[in-house]
Amino acid sequence: MTSAARQGRRRTYQEDFEAATQEIHKAIQRGLPSAAPDYDTIAVLMIHWDNDNLGVQPLEHALAEVFKTTYHFNVETYVMQAYAKTSALHRMHSRLINFAAKYQGPKSLFIYVYSGHADSGPYPPGDQCLWFGDSADPNSPRLDWLKCRHVAEGAQADKLFLFDCCYASTAALNNFGYEYLVAASMEAQAAGNLQGSFTQRLINILQQHARGGIAVSQIHALMVKTMRQGGTTLDATPVHIGASPKSSIVLKPIVTVTREVHGLRKAVTRGAGKVLVTLRLRGAGTVPDVREWQRWLSRSIPDEVESVAVEAVFPGSTIILLTLPMEVWTFLDGTPGFQFVDYVDDHNQWVQSESQQLGIGGLSLSDRPKGLENQPFASSSKGGFR
Repeated sequence: MTSAARQGRRRTYQEDFEAATQEIHKAIQRGLPSAAPDYDTIAVLMIHWDNDNLGVQPLEHALAEVFKTTYHFNVETYVMQAYAKTSALHRMHSRLINFAAKYQGPKSLFIYVYSGHADSGPYPPGDQCLWFGDSADPNSPRLDWLKCRHVAEGAQADKLFLFDCCYASTAALNNFGYEYLVAASMEAQAAGNLQGSFTQRLINILQQHARGGIAVSQIHALMVKTMRQGGTTLDATPVHIGASPKSSIVLKPIVTVTREVHGLRKAVTRGAGKVLVTLRLRGAGTVPDVREWQRWLSRSIPDEVESVAVEAVFPGSTIILLTLPMEVWTFLDGTPGFQFVDYVDDHNQWVQSESQQLGIGGLSLSDRPKGLENQPFASSSKGGFR
């Protein structure tokens, strides 16, 4: 799990701003893919327990119908038997092997979906991702996903894991190259209200964006933004973990999967929310002057990407404040020199409104007399600065 939070508070740097913009450019390519891959088979395995006491089956069935009828994916359901004679782990291994044998191939995508209860072991979170069905039964069997994950990962296919459960990101511990979108972090519980759950929000987004397709990174950004604006009753912030070094998977109906996803970046990212981050450079001498900023940014940031902005630069300091699309941050998290600050909805409004009154200077990234702060890297027309 590539997260700066799991690497402690060790201070890291980018060597200079040109190196930093190259990292941002790579994150944009991965978080905002401009085209969908040519999958000829997309198969979904829906998983829940037969003794589930959350009532997940109706909502899981609704998600399966979206995948099946709207997206034309192959969908199978595996109901884990809580009290079968053989162990849950053995049966899960067999089911994953059979699923892979049926659908795997060089142009296949597998989507694994789990809905139900989960625990992460002793606190602080240990090295377990325990799934179980009945929270009222202390003897309800537990299945440790981390002990069978390697079977799913061994299939010849790209993989996406969608888990709606508490402590869901523990499923991605020591993740090596697979994409996860899950309901909660390893310290958080997921929503108990199914109608306001991660799965319900996923259904809504998939239905809204079926025609043009949507990247998993963009689904996450929309979930977080809606949650922050009070448009959903999600109790925990969903977590997206990218598959290094691959781009985020694009979900779209398989009948049109070979068509390029025109406008995918701009249509979703304009309103999908931002993160505020700090960028720390190696030394004050690496902070560029006006012309260097303009040259490097216009060369490194794709024209169609909006909402990337410099919010503040401080004289004599090596720290720069940036806002980035949420989808881009997923693929920068853990990169040396970049540090998450908070989710935000807009740019630095105080500087924007006060700079002329107080004489705040700084770098202008456009022909208009504005300061350095609150200037997007690139416009959507000629790649210049606004």
